[in-house]
Amino acid sequence: MKTFLPKSAFLTIVFFIANLFFAGAAFGQATVTTDKEDYAPGEYVIISGTGWLPGETVTLHFDETPKPATCLLPHDMTAVADSNGAIFNNLFLIKDNHLGVSFLLTATGQTSGLIATRNFTDANITVAATGLPTGTSLQVSYRLGTGGSVPSGSYLTTATFTPPASPQTFVQNNREYIDFIFPTVVIGSTTYESTTITADGTSVTGPTLRYLMPNASAKTFTGNYVITCTAPTAPVVNSTVTYCQGASAIALTANGANLLWYTNATGGTGSATAPTPSTVSTGTTTYYVSQTVGCESPRAKIDVVINGITAGVIGKGATQPGPGCDSLDPGITSVTTAASGSGTLSYIWQQSTDGGISWTTITETSSQYNLPVLNMSTSFKRIATSTLNGVSCSAESNILTFEVNPLPIVASILPGGSTNVCAGSALQLSNATPGGVWSSSNTGIATVNSTGLVSGIVAGSVTISYTVTDEASGCFKSANKTVNVYALPTAPIAVNFTGPYDGVVHAGSATVAAGETIDWYTTATGTTTTTAPAGTNAGTYSAYAEAKNTTTGCKSATRTLVTVTISKAASATVVTVSDATYDGVSHGGTANVTGAGGLNEARTVMYAGVSPTVYALSATAPTAAGTYTASASYSGANHLDS
Repeated sequence: MKTFLPKSAFLTIVFFIANLFFAGAAFGQATVTTDKEDYAPGEYVIISGTGWLPGETVTLHFDETPKPATCLLPHDMTAVADSNGAIFNNLFLIKDNHLGVSFLLTATGQTSGLIATRNFTDANITVAATGLPTGTSLQVSYRLGTGGSVPSGSYLTTATFTPPASPQTFVQNNREYIDFIFPTVVIGSTTYESTTITADGTSVTGPTLRYLMPNASAKTFTGNYVITCTAPTAPVVNSTVTYCQGASAIALTANGANLLWYTNATGGTGSATAPTPSTVSTGTTTYYVSQTVGCESPRAKIDVVINGITAGVIGKGATQPGPGCDSLDPGITSVTTAASGSGTLSYIWQQSTDGGISWTTITETSSQYNLPVLNMSTSFKRIATSTLNGVSCSAESNILTFEVNPLPIVASILPGGSTNVCAGSALQLSNATPGGVWSSSNTGIATVNSTGLVSGIVAGSVTISYTVTDEASGCFKSANKTVNVYALPTAPIAVNFTGPYDGVVHAGSATVAAGETIDWYTTATGTTTTTAPAGTNAGTYSAYAEAKNTTTGCKSATRTLVTVTISKAASATVVTVSDATYDGVSHGGTANVTGAGGLNEARTVMYAGVSPTVYALSATAPTAAGTYTASASYSGANHLDS
């Protein structure tokens, strides 16, 4: 039982906590309690307690609020604690003049000094109810008037009780008004209302009542409940409604009559306007709806689920992020920020080769994509989808663009085909594409200058390239030419001739390796050609021999000097004379020279006097007597003098 008493001078209702029935305020371990919290006139208050000093006397003092004018003497009593420290007293009688009084019992141990307190009342108002199913909880609203005025303002409520058990009690001053509201009770689909209220044995129309308390009289107010409506079934609803986050939502719907919408399963005020869910935030928001056909039905539950999806951030892998020239092998993408969603996640990938104007779906459903080799600039994006309650919500990631630049256009190197050059010689190449750079794959075999002039160094094959670079992209392309560098023949080995004049033609020659021929030149470095040296007459004949490979056309780096040397042959000059006697006739001799090569020539005889004969050297034979010398000589181109 819960009791409400006004405070002195303020007429304020005092609520006593239910557990006061069991204990008041305790000091130390001592307690004092009463068998009830509210009594009617003529009832004895049974007092008990524990924790007192065995054998000590415990005084029991009663304070009354308000104190009846007829109570002139105190009600103090005593109790003696037994061997267990327990006390007992059943001598305090509630009288008629105690109606509406609140008591404070103070127990004091005379030896231990322990103190304990307990509140109880003699209320003048009892609130009860009939007609409700057993175990039904009820709270009755009321408000109290003061100063003879009718009640106003907010209502108070009794403690919850379960009629017919535990009727509620409280106090209102005599000659003051009190208002009651017995609430409508809905149990399942059945509505109960207090259609009448019995007050002081008289039934009046419920569920509200205003009553003026008489002087010194206790009253019981009973709400008489009857069934006023059996509620219809709850409206038919789609119990789960799912939207994508940020999507446009429509008002909720249900199949029923006179719908009322709520945000709580019980309580609250319903709205006839169906709510339109917010899709701003993910999660589940629950709404409730009832229908009213005579009375209100139970509420049907509708869960509005907002399915969120965050696309995440994709990134390029570390293999070849680009840009590339002609092709690019990017490898697998990375995940900078993982996608997240309210439901089950799935992925598709799309690509665009026109700068994002159009997209095509590719067969990849993982969170990462191992890209193929790309031959043109291509963009990729990932679409993440969260599927929840059969509703799919998608979001697109950032776009990855892999740049693949085309190679420049380069003309072919001219002349076409394989090209040969001899070591130490030059070959002019050309290309019609401007701005390129010439290079050699092996400058030890052949070099090339900025104009495409190739110089052979040693025998071998080399690739000569002409490379054009796009300044904007840095991409380049080369035209290539294979150049064969042929070795030079070894200079010929001279076969010279040296011998005396014999009237026969003698020639020089030279030897070369197989597959080679000899070209003859007049000088070691000039371009005037000649034939192998040859001669008959005494003298030196020469020419330069140059080796030439009959297959490659390469010539020896140097020429070999070949000589024919014909020396003069010996000659013999014979003078024939005879002594003579002066006869006035000139007397002379003859002379003849002979030598190799068929030399046989007459020579002029020269005469000179031998002292004392005077005769100047003359080709005329002498006439005068005397001693003379006769001589002849020979000097020829091909013979030695004699």
